[in-house]
Amino acid sequence: METERLSIRRFSPEDWQDLHEYLSQENVVKFEPYGVFTQEECRQEAARRAGDPSFWAVCLKDCGKLIGNVYLAKGEFDTWELGFVFGERYQGKGYATEAARALVSDVFQSKPAKPSQWSNG
Repeated sequence: METERLSIRRFSPEDWQDLHEYLSQENVVKFEPYGVFTQEECRQEAARRAGDPSFWAVCLKDCGKLIGNVYLAKGEFDTWELGFVFGERYQGKGYATEAARALVSDVFQSKPAKPSQWSNG
């Protein structure tokens, strides 16, 4: 997926360094259900996210730098959970809004018309 400024794609195991860049920042993860990540934890997390259809890597379109992620997963009772985490340098610039809009738009364009037919992923 692409927007004006972003490329939104699946994670790959090679993303661990950029993932570590923002998941190791205390200010970035302070409202998340986890603490800061070590390099080794980011290696493992990037590999895990590569297989998790709920996580999307958000990259700057002009250079490919991974700057954050968006999370979209189906919950109970036909609800959806949307979340995002971005590196401190990339907060307050509208990237999360831009990525979330693109992802939600894609979900509604590609899923069946009846929400009860939607499946996880």
